[in-house]
Amino acid sequence: MKYHYTFTLFFVFNFCSISASDYIINSFDNHNIHGTLINSKNQNSNIAIIISGSGPTDRDGNNTSLKSDYLKMLAEGLQENGISTYRYDKRGVGKSIGDLKNGNEIKFSASAMCFDWLNVSKQLSEIESLDIDYLHIDVIDGNFIPDFTMGSSIINSVRGGTKMPFYYHLMVDEPRRIFDSLNIKKGDMSI
Repeated sequence: MKYHYTFTLFFVFNFCSISASDYIINSFDNHNIHGTLINSKNQNSNIAIIISGSGPTDRDGNNTSLKSDYLKMLAEGLQENGISTYRYDKRGVGKSIGDLKNGNEIKFSASAMCFDWLNVSKQLSEIESLDIDYLHIDVIDGNFIPDFTMGSSIINSVRGGTKMPFYYHLMVDEPRRIFDSLNIKKGDMSI
């Protein structure tokens, strides 16, 4: 019986290690981001990057008030359909929380999508006075997801009104085309 028990543990361990691998990605500011890569059996498959929503939700879809593993189940379902996935614990969540040494390592951004467009200058001044690290710019092309954004001419006009770095959140089919139309400066980031 002891031999059978050892064999079962060995089999389960090998199956899990083949289908899912933990990876640590070092971010632009030297913070370790912990994630899980699940490869499909098809070596030429597409990969879906699964990003948990706002708040303290980990890579599996769990938070302090609810354990549902919905993102883990999504990743496993995609794998069954021939799509590889990568999902990760955001900074300050799950396994990525242990790498924070102090509160200054957390960066804050304010979303331009929430601007009162009739008072942009005033709002930029207010944001700059709050010690916000980045201005979050959602760039949406209407193909990747339904269109609800400002165009590059408006984004570049806002750029002229502040020295704050921009954090571009690209939800577009052709990022290169969008990049070429933006006035990207040193210190800006994009995802």
